[in-house]
Amino acid sequence: MQKQFDKYIRENHLFTKKDKVLLAFSGGVDSVVLCVLLKQGGYNFGLAHCNFQLRGKDSDADVAFTEKVADFLEVPLHVKSFETKKTAKERKESVQITARDLRYTWFRELSAEENYDCIATAHHLNDSIETVFFNLSRGCGIRGMHGILPKKNDLVRPLSFATKIEILEFAEKYELTWREDTSNASDKYVRNRIRHHIVPEFEKLNDGFLHSAAQTIDRLRDAEKLVDFALQTLKKEVYQTRGKKMFIDFKKLRGYPAAQTVLFELIKPFGFNGAQIEQLFRSDFSQSGKLFPSPTHKMLAGRTHLIIKPLEKNFIDNISVEKANKTYSLPEGSLKIEIEADLPADFPRDKNMTWLNAEKLTFPLTLRRWQQGDIFQPLGMKGRSRKLSDFMTDVKLSRFEKEEIWLLCSGEEICWVVGQRADERFRVPTGATRCVRVSFSPAGE
Repeated sequence: MQKQFDKYIRENHLFTKKDKVLLAFSGGVDSVVLCVLLKQGGYNFGLAHCNFQLRGKDSDADVAFTEKVADFLEVPLHVKSFETKKTAKERKESVQITARDLRYTWFRELSAEENYDCIATAHHLNDSIETVFFNLSRGCGIRGMHGILPKKNDLVRPLSFATKIEILEFAEKYELTWREDTSNASDKYVRNRIRHHIVPEFEKLNDGFLHSAAQTIDRLRDAEKLVDFALQTLKKEVYQTRGKKMFIDFKKLRGYPAAQTVLFELIKPFGFNGAQIEQLFRSDFSQSGKLFPSPTHKMLAGRTHLIIKPLEKNFIDNISVEKANKTYSLPEGSLKIEIEADLPADFPRDKNMTWLNAEKLTFPLTLRRWQQGDIFQPLGMKGRSRKLSDFMTDVKLSRFEKEEIWLLCSGEEICWVVGQRADERFRVPTGATRCVRVSFSPAGE
């Protein structure tokens, strides 16, 4: 097994003999075998053992055993105890989830403090196959089928090539001792039920099931790489970022193969789920204007596009504009207000810039979000009043664009619907000697 072990490490670029490896050591047969293989291979490593204090005297015995192993092999040892049940209760989560979080948080802190290059765990081939079954039971995409990766960021799994039987045979051959965790025999946990009942049934169908499954997992990992490549290519065709918003050409996307899967991969990073995607595809654009929430973002179904934007953490709805010749920051950009004595012969047509009658403005002005019931007199409509909500519908603003509209007001009167239209009452009159120029610079432009 030593030759296979060294070869697997080299081929998967897990670490070298110059690297400093932190081994997550439980005392079970898997971690004992990994420990011995690292020592025999001449690798530089230390042991990290977590005492979760969940098994009474057995937990203390695990610590004592770990100390003996580290002493015998003459490798550094790090041990930490956790009040796991108390922490789980405080966090209102399962003991398993809490233990895993405590474990990896400490490993990374320790790794940084002691300058370890990577963290090695004793996951093996059976663990990887069980993970595939576990993910299948909950429903998953192609990423759920790649099992436990040999390397992911700072985590390495140098035993991923070996089956549990091969590990046990190695341990018996070298007369190794280890600690048994009685919880591994219980069917209380889903993974244990998969291990004890599901996998054995497949082995009855095929004696070489584990290695056949390993080959399938390898092919699925390659397929995943192809999917990632295709996604990056398609993303250039249908995905666009403007400022903080993301636009997906849903109409164009629907013409591609596996469009639903492509969309899932595009929006999954923003916290959206498969049920929402199915609803979008069933709607056939009848969901236009519908809002889909996620824990971190919201997605608007437009006529042809999906628009995604992050949730605002610190919502601002009112800013006082104390004086001119100053720039004011907004979440959506910045607003610059300047007094001008030299009026242009022609006012350029730019929706992000306007000129207002200085004599009509009373400072401090106010920048505020629009509200239902707001009324103004759009420039060019000869003084006729218009509900702002109706105006925004007329110019075909999306729901997100409406949410981002700001109004520049003098007293109670709207001077400018920022980025859209000035108010007729604040038009610069013929013969005026000065005016106020207001320009808006959208974020990201």
